[in-house]
Amino acid sequence: MPSTTPKVCLVWFGSYYPGQGYTPLYELSQLLAARGWETHVITCRRRTEPVEERAQGVQVHRVDPGPWDMARLVNPAFFAAAARIIRRERFDLVHVYNVMGASLLPRLAHTRGRNGRQTAWVLDIQAGPFLWPFASLRRAMAALTRAESRCFDAVLVINEAVAEYIFGGEWARDVAGFSRLGVRLERFAQPQLQQQRELLRRQLGLAPQHLVFVHSGVLEKRRRPEDLVLATARAVAQERDLRLLFVGTGPRQRYLQYLVQRLGLGQVVIFAGLVDYPDVPRYLACADAGLSYIPSTPPGHNLQPFLKTAEYLASGLPVVCTDTPGHRCWIQDGYNGLLCADGPDSLAQAMARLARTPALREQLRQGALASARNLDWEIVLQTEILPVYQALLDVWDRNWLAKGGPYGATCATDRETGRRELYPGPEPLYQDGRRHPRSRG
Repeated sequence: MPSTTPKVCLVWFGSYYPGQGYTPLYELSQLLAARGWETHVITCRRRTEPVEERAQGVQVHRVDPGPWDMARLVNPAFFAAAARIIRRERFDLVHVYNVMGASLLPRLAHTRGRNGRQTAWVLDIQAGPFLWPFASLRRAMAALTRAESRCFDAVLVINEAVAEYIFGGEWARDVAGFSRLGVRLERFAQPQLQQQRELLRRQLGLAPQHLVFVHSGVLEKRRRPEDLVLATARAVAQERDLRLLFVGTGPRQRYLQYLVQRLGLGQVVIFAGLVDYPDVPRYLACADAGLSYIPSTPPGHNLQPFLKTAEYLASGLPVVCTDTPGHRCWIQDGYNGLLCADGPDSLAQAMARLARTPALREQLRQGALASARNLDWEIVLQTEILPVYQALLDVWDRNWLAKGGPYGATCATDRETGRRELYPGPEPLYQDGRRHPRSRG
């Protein structure tokens, strides 16, 4: 590691605080600052937010997004302003969460950190191009992501399925590691949460005998939350004490409320509305099981794991979820949750089964608590992210700088050993000096 405290910057085209912005960015920055690293964050600025802020040891720089206002399109004004901050602060490492045009940053802010070391650049791909409407457009966006990733020294991806979607079957040549989702266990496993459980349940109109399924997250059309209402209508016909609690709001809420009234579920489905992120653990503690419903469309969207699933597990909730690659990252059928097919009928069967079988609920609850131990953000940082940081910072410390290549170290896999290695620039070398088989020199 460098002899001085590393100075790092995380860049995200969105807001900083959880519930408004991207939770992994917030958690990672807080953990790095707690370790004594000089940590900065560059994000978009909302109207009521200060341009500069010190947040629990993290220096937050906010940039006006301009007329794009956090859209998916390239925002040159944001990248230009972020590049000026990076050149001024001279970071040892810059960690960029992927958005269209991300490669502009290392091009605009190509600089050296303190002590003359070249700044290391990390691209973090947390989602694939799954929301674009046409298959040809999604393929084009995946190709663009691959091209932009070549401007960075190392690439992190949320999981193997997304890596294969973007980089193909030989993704290990391009991916240095994984930036998996996690959860702060101490927030969701506090003893006082169980003490507050009955009070909050009474405030929500829930009786002791009610079995509550909770859905936490944004209510939007592409996630088809109406399927949860339809499934609840069918499940409550079998188990009348079953209840559905929506934590969060979104553009689909008004339609869901109309559907609830039309189906006569006014006493069964509860809308908690927008909940501040620090209060989410209290609402999850009120529930008996969690719902994580990811439809099979749009194609590829189901490859990603979702943060709500990790939060359910950390709260000790059995999870009822669709059988998708993203959910199978964490959920084992019959161990910590129930996997079901896409559609209200299969979901209703799983909900009714869990409601009528207390022994199964307890078995899955114990499995949820056990599996959550490996999801702590501290473990994710130590096992997934810090090794990549370590390799990059060690490379710069030993002056393994690129020989004519624009941005330094790249990642590839040794075909003989299968190990991923970082190598510098156009003439790849392993750390022991051997020439890499993917040498471009």
